[in-house]
Parts: sequence; structure tokens; C-alpha cells
Amino acid sequence: MGNPSEKPTCVARFSKPWGEILTGAQAYEHMVVEALEPVVSHRPALTDPFRPPWLRYKKLRYLWQNWTNCPDGDILITDPNHFFCGLNIKRFQHKILLVHHVDHRDAPIEFIQARLESHMIRRLHEFDRVVVIANYWKEFLASHFPAERIHIIPCAYDIEGILRQSAAKPRSELSLPENKIVVYAGQACEKKGFRVAVDNLPRDRFHVLTTGRRDCETDHDHREAADKDYFDLLRASDVAVFFPRFNEGWTRVAHEALLCETPVVGFDRGGLGELIRGGGQILCPSPDKALSCVEEALARRDELSRNGLKFARQFTPERFQQQWRALIAELCRA
Repeated sequence: MGNPSEKPTCVARFSKPWGEILTGAQAYEHMVVEALEPVVSHRPALTDPFRPPWLRYKKLRYLWQNWTNCPDGDILITDPNHFFCGLNIKRFQHKILLVHHVDHRDAPIEFIQARLESHMIRRLHEFDRVVVIANYWKEFLASHFPAERIHIIPCAYDIEGILRQSAAKPRSELSLPENKIVVYAGQACEKKGFRVAVDNLPRDRFHVLTTGRRDCETDHDHREAADKDYFDLLRASDVAVFFPRFNEGWTRVAHEALLCETPVVGFDRGGLGELIRGGGQILCPSPDKALSCVEEALARRDELSRNGLKFARQFTPERFQQQWRALIAELCRA
């Protein structure tokens, strides 16, 4: 780094979003770049999985870009995808691996992802620090990497911005039924488990709603909601449910439901279970218990709303910035 007064050069090797709707991981990564901007000289290293077009598979595109288009710097922050794909980390003085979750069941081709995750775990020792977003993942990785070098830096949320919009719109303005219980079920993606709600909640009583991404067609209510509409829909829902087939990193939409004072029911899967317990919400043990758990949440709605909001509002951008900047300062002193 030369002159101690100079900012270290940081390369954050993340994926360029596929579209306008960010995943939870992409929202987190965007906040990392913003948080570190005052303390590092950032060299953009977003990868575009659409190019070059003649490479069919996303990981092959990452491999190509790691060979041809990765800037040099003092500090590298990378997610596992790029590490899997031949990223040369030895040329960086300090190396941070950002792990959102480790579960091959979330991948399009599970057996390949399982092998890549095994590869990542074998090579964890090459990194100075590993950052995870929940204590669940620290405990998961602690048998493969020194626990004192695993940092828990949870997701952050625009708490004040969300709470300023606290008034719920009438359901008529949102085209939601007045005579049914509205259940928000996240994204309409098979591995996110929205079908547990669709299949187990009687349609004569419940209206299941999803937003954002979808990877299948069903006859339930799905919206391509913009940010403001999305929070209006969360506030108008009676309960939010999350039944993923894999261990979630944290489940950003569940946290946002708590900020909108909407009770949450979900499986004990990865960071999602930690979020539900921390927020005093309801863990659902199995799909066949979905209905009874939702009914319990409705009966305890006021209590769950208060508990959830109290927990969720601790995850401020200021805390996030402080934790990331402290980590960079610690590395640069080493």
C-alpha cells in the first residue's frame, strides 16, 4: 500500500445483477461497496454473466472474466462463485471470502455445486477472513476455518425509510380481496417453497401472494412489484410465510416483513430459522403444519408484530458500515 495515509485499493468481485430485481445477496454486496467507499479506493469488478454470449454456462463466463478482466488491488472481497471459477487470489495482500450460504440444493445443477462447495471448503485456508451473515453459518464453517477469523456481519436495511411509509394502503387500492386472509409467500420459485402455502392453505379462506422472481406458472396471485408497491403489499398482508427447500443465508424478504409489522412463519432452515427465533416468530416443523402455524400467527398477530419490529429494526446501515470498516482496518493493520 506504500504511504500509510493512502487508501488501500479494494477489488470487490461480485456478480452483476441479472435484472432490476436484486437478490438478497446482490443487495448485500451493493451495500458492502457503498459502506467501504470512504475508506478504500474501489476498483469496480462486477462481472456480467451475459457476456461473452458464446459461452453457454454462467460459471464458464465467470471463468473467462477472471482470466481476462480482474483488476489488481490490495484487498480482495469475493463471493464463492468467482473463487470456484479460477480467480487468482494470490496476487492480493488481503483476501476476504463473503459467504451468504452453502447449500447445493439452491443450485440449478446440484451435484456440480456440491463439488464446488467441497472445493471451497478445502481452500478456505487461503483467505485471511471469512464473512458470513448469520451465526448459523459461522458455526457451520468453524469446523473448517478458525472461528476467530470468521466475522458475522448481518444484512442491513433502510430502517427509517421503511418505517416512514408505515401507513398501510387499503386493500382495494392494491387489488387484494377484503374477504380473505392475505398470505405473502415470497418469490414464486420452486426452491423457495411457495407451493407449500399454495397447496396447504385452503383457497376459500386464504389468498396467497408472491412478488419478484418466478420460475414456474401457477394460478395464484403473482406481482412484478416495484419497491414501493412491494412494501405496501407486505403491510397489507396478514402473515408472511417462507418454506425454502434449502438452508437460507438469512431471507431478506422475511426481515422486511417484520419491518412492515407482518408476522412471519417459516421453516428452521439456515439463517431463516435464526431470524425467526430472534424475532420471536413461529417456526413451522413441516409442510402439513403450515395451516396450523399460520392460524397461530393470526391469533397472536399483535404480539408477533411488536416482537418482530423490535428485533428487525436493530439491523441498521450504520452498524453494517461500522462492522465492515472495522474489518478492513483490522486487516490493514495486520
